[in-house]
Amino acid sequence: MKNDLQMLFNITSEKSYNITFPIVSEQYIHHFIRGYFDGDGHVNYRGYTVSFVGGSRKYMETLLTTLNQHRFDPYMTENGKHYRVFITGRKSIKQFADWIYHDKSLYLKRKYEAFAQETFTADKLHDRKRNRNRK
Repeated sequence: MKNDLQMLFNITSEKSYNITFPIVSEQYIHHFIRGYFDGDGHVNYRGYTVSFVGGSRKYMETLLTTLNQHRFDPYMTENGKHYRVFITGRKSIKQFADWIYHDKSLYLKRKYEAFAQETFTADKLHDRKRNRNRK
């Protein structure tokens, strides 16, 4: 089975470092992002931060671009062999949660519940200005 998957989907032992972001139809991208977030994402609701981690620069840059296209104003950092994409701000986190959980069916309950701590709607919230000197 392992060999079949490797041949059919070009999966290698180093896939974490060279995987590319798949082409996903716009109507399903929020579901894909939710799945990736459930696996390799983190929410710190008190700190108003969502982050994703990955080993492939190309994958993470495409994730950054995708989140930018949806106006979440993300930024990316590099730490050795890993990259992190962040979304910060109370309003942004609420909007992100509303987006990925829109029309949900499959999701990780504990991550969903972390977002449910917010009692206000996005239109009642504001983000603080963040330091734009990050790389």
